[in-house]
This record gives sequence, structure tokens and C-alpha cells, in this order.
Amino acid sequence: MTQSSPLKRRHPILVYLAGIPVPGLGFLLTGRLVPAIATAVTAMATLVLVPLFSIDVLDRPDLLPTLMMVLSLAVRLASSSIAAWLAFTDTPRAYRAFEHAWWAFGFALVVTVAWINTLKWVVPKVATIAYVLDTSLAPQAEPYTRVVITARGFDRDHVAINDLVAVQGASTSWSGVADPALKGLPGFARVIATAGSVVEVDVNGNVKVDGFPVIATPCPPTVPHHGRSCMVEKQATTGGAKERYTTATSFAREFAATSVGPGQVFVLPDDRGRKLTAPAGLIAVGDLAGRVVIAR
Repeated sequence: MTQSSPLKRRHPILVYLAGIPVPGLGFLLTGRLVPAIATAVTAMATLVLVPLFSIDVLDRPDLLPTLMMVLSLAVRLASSSIAAWLAFTDTPRAYRAFEHAWWAFGFALVVTVAWINTLKWVVPKVATIAYVLDTSLAPQAEPYTRVVITARGFDRDHVAINDLVAVQGASTSWSGVADPALKGLPGFARVIATAGSVVEVDVNGNVKVDGFPVIATPCPPTVPHHGRSCMVEKQATTGGAKERYTTATSFAREFAATSVGPGQVFVLPDDRGRKLTAPAGLIAVGDLAGRVVIAR
């Protein structure tokens, strides 16, 4: 004669903790498949809906990392709390062996694979959170500064002078990466000129666009520059003067008069001391991953 399984409830603490790393797993452990799937889908939907909301509704892509963190935690904590309460109030029942390990493992595996593929294939079409690993955007952004690469609303055929852009790591027009740790990762630079312009850069970092020098003067003391020498560059354009902050270090790469052709932009890093670890020179617009906004 076989002994039947004892009647018991899922431990609320186990249910709560399971739902934090894997959204919906807490519901699954209490035997509620539909709420488990709904929670997992809701958590993955935030990966796309939050960027859309921050770009299209708020027009504040710089807030994306904060919004993403807050809403992701809210979904996980709320669903885990509800699941834990249900586990506490459930009527004890007999759980079969496969309901302990196999359900949890299979659900966690499916959610993880779906999460990874959403991040890889869907999210980059809207916006991606990344980190600047070098000083290419200094003094405005120090190494390991968090940025948002916005692909939604980014028209490669209408890139503007002074735009901060991300260049795809697999770019065929930017191949000179000296730091192996940065290979395959996006590079960051600023658009200096667009199609139809001629750019010159001498070894001292002096820039000319269409024969007009870009004027560089020391930054006012109110501008944070993290201990680096800081310069304000003023570039004359048809839309008025464009200003940007750069470092005063000599730029090691010299460009003779370079014509920017159709489907190209000319970019330079803000840190003119970056040699080969940041995009510089002519870049095909097809290699641009999106416009860059420094996260708040």
C-alpha cells in the first residue's frame, strides 16, 4: 500500500523570492499557470513599451533607464507579493513530484530565452541602454556613463551637425579599434559634417569645415569637466552656430581635406585625445545605430 503525498501549501517566502528573478514563477509555484504567463508577458512588454512611452509620449529618452528600473521592479515586486499572499491563503493540497522542479525549470528556461531574444531582436529597434566605456564623449560623459541609443525616430538621411551618434561595432567604415575590449561594441562620436561638406583636421586638433575654422575657447568655470582641460567649440552652420564641449588634448589623427559624400557623415569624438578607440572620420550612415542621449 502506497502512502499518499502530504497536504501542504507552498511556502510564501519561497514563492515571493522565486518571482523576483523570473517574473511569474511565484504564481506558477502555486499552480496558477495563467497569471504566471500573464506576468511574464507583462514584464517583457515593459522592455518595449517603456522606451516607446519615454520617446513618443514624454519626449525624454534620457529618463528611460530610470523608468525601466522602476517599472520592472514594480511588476516583479507586485506579482511576487500577490503570489506570496495566495500561497499563504491557499488550501493545502498534495503536490506531485514534477510540480516542484520540472515546472519551475521549464518555465524559467522559456522566460529566459524569450527575454534574451526580446532584448536582442526587438528592443534595439526602439532604444537601447548602453555604457560609454572610454572617454570618447568627455568632458560631457565620463567612462562608464550610461547612455540611451534611440533608434526610433532616428532618420539616417537627416543626421544633423552636433548630433551624438552610436556607430555599430560591426561597422565596415570604422575598423580601427585599438582596444580589444571594445571590439563588437558600439562606438560613440559627434557629427561634425554631413554630405556635401569638406573637413580638415590637423595634428593639433584644429578643425575646419568648408574652409571655416571651428573656434575653440576655454570652457567657463561653471562647466563640469572632471579635472580635464575643457574647450568650447563654435562651428558656423547654415542653421546658426553650433556649440559643443571638447577636451583640449591634441587629436592624434590628422585628416587632409576630406569630402563628405552622399550617405556619409564625418564624426569626431569629443575627447580629441582618443586615438583609435572611438570613431573618427567618414562613417557610412547605414552604420549608425542611433542618436545618443546621456541618461539622467
